[in-house]
Amino acid sequence: ILDAYAEYMDGVVGFALPAIDEHFYKGDYKTVIKNLTGEEVEEAPDLKKTKENQKTLEKLLKKYGALYATLITKDNLKVEKQEVSLDGLGQKFKGEVYTFTPKAEEVKAFLEKLADTVEKDKDLEELLEQGNYGSQINDAMGLGSSLPAKEQLQEFAQKIREAAEDSGQEIEDANFTWIIAVEGKKLRQIKISSNQYVCSLEIAKDGDKTIEQLNLKGGEGETFYLKNEYALKGKTLNGSISGGNGIFNITGLEYAIETGKKSILMPYGTYTVKDPTGMGGQAILTVKDGEKNSSDHELVLSGLEAYSMGLSGVKLNLNTSDKADITLPKGEVVDVSNYSEDDFYELGEKFAQGFQRIYMNLLGVTE
Repeated sequence: ILDAYAEYMDGVVGFALPAIDEHFYKGDYKTVIKNLTGEEVEEAPDLKKTKENQKTLEKLLKKYGALYATLITKDNLKVEKQEVSLDGLGQKFKGEVYTFTPKAEEVKAFLEKLADTVEKDKDLEELLEQGNYGSQINDAMGLGSSLPAKEQLQEFAQKIREAAEDSGQEIEDANFTWIIAVEGKKLRQIKISSNQYVCSLEIAKDGDKTIEQLNLKGGEGETFYLKNEYALKGKTLNGSISGGNGIFNITGLEYAIETGKKSILMPYGTYTVKDPTGMGGQAILTVKDGEKNSSDHELVLSGLEAYSMGLSGVKLNLNTSDKADITLPKGEVVDVSNYSEDDFYELGEKFAQGFQRIYMNLLGVTE
């Protein structure tokens, strides 16, 4: 098992890889970013705002959902009772079908209204600012720079305005149509189509099992589907995912999720991926309780001997916690607050060489 540790607490980042390096590296987030990019960081990420950000996101979804609803009028929405064919699932039913077909001028007016809303949206600006912390790291690594959130929104809004008229006409010329079909109060189909493509989501029940299938069909006749089948048994959600286009196929994806329990990364449970070619390779990720209020993410790769990799399996574990009582690395603390770009490059090289050494040891190769 390769142990790794990473933390972020009160503006300080820390990381350690005991199998490669005995030190525990820590540094002030704002200072590290400033030294690597030359730019001041006014505020460090506040992970305590996660729940607050989630509420803001829900608020934004409602706001923009309501705004989009203004595009739908009695002139561009048709409601009919008819038989509906779920071609992907091979089923038919009788229900109500809502068909939405907007005109160019309606789309243009909506996009202009959207631009005005986006440009002045303080909630969206704040949420985007939180997301910019990842961009600051990209800046530090030389992967590109980003504008302040307010300027990003202004730039985005201007692009929407400039393209509004052409976009409206293109949507009308493409015969854009959005169809929603329901059976009673149950959603059974969502279909979006144009001259070039058809995308649909079909939903059905088979006993206790729910089947959801996404279908894509392009202008050249190529097709692709992705099917998710699942059933809730007690507190465990058991399911499988399959799909493909007849040439590339997705099989062997299974999950058993414990509802109501999750780590800071994902729900508890078991996630299995099997090699669809039948060579025997398999990956199983198990998310479960770890020590001291933490969570283990144990990844086991097996059947690797079939791929001439020199080893039969690998086991990795990622331990996470949002509590302060997780076991800290025992190595000497090294302050990287004032590390330069070259210093971090050298540290990265050291870790890369360590990973290579571990891999060679697994293969039984000694230097």
